[in-house]
Parts: sequence; structure tokens; C-alpha cells
Amino acid sequence: MSIKKKVERKNEMEEIAAFKIKLTEFLLPHLKKSDPMMVAGVLMKSTMEIYTTHLSEKDMYKLLNVVIESVPIIKESVDMNNNSNNTIH
Repeated sequence: MSIKKKVERKNEMEEIAAFKIKLTEFLLPHLKKSDPMMVAGVLMKSTMEIYTTHLSEKDMYKLLNVVIESVPIIKESVDMNNNSNNTIH
């Protein structure tokens, strides 16, 4: 991979990380006062609306299969983060 591509990839990853932080900051107050499943449902519906308006049906289903396959990886990451936040006294 060229240096230019590496820099572009790094910038893209930094942009994604910054977006994730902003989204988390926005969502936290809603998660504290609302049902988390309701918040997740709204996000899922919004995600599906983006997928259906910007992807072909074939590409949408390919992407959804990638999402399904990533569930164990995401769950493991969440479990690790939850375990690392536990304080032992």
C-alpha cells in the first residue's frame, strides 16, 4: 500500500472515530432516559433507510450479511470493554 493510501486510510479511520464519539455523546442522554431498545430500533430503521436509498438490493443484502457475520466480533469487543470497566476492590 502506498504512503498516500495509508494516509488516506488513517484520515478515514480518524473521521470514523470522531463521528462515533459525536454520535455517542448525542445518544447517551437519550439512552439514560429512554428504552435502549427503542433507541436501537430507531437507529436500525434509519440505517436501513440509508441502505435502501444508496445501495442496490443485491449490495444491501451483501452488506447485511457482513453485518450478521460481524456480530460475534462486536459482541466480543463489547464484552471486553465491559470487563475492563469493572473495578476490583
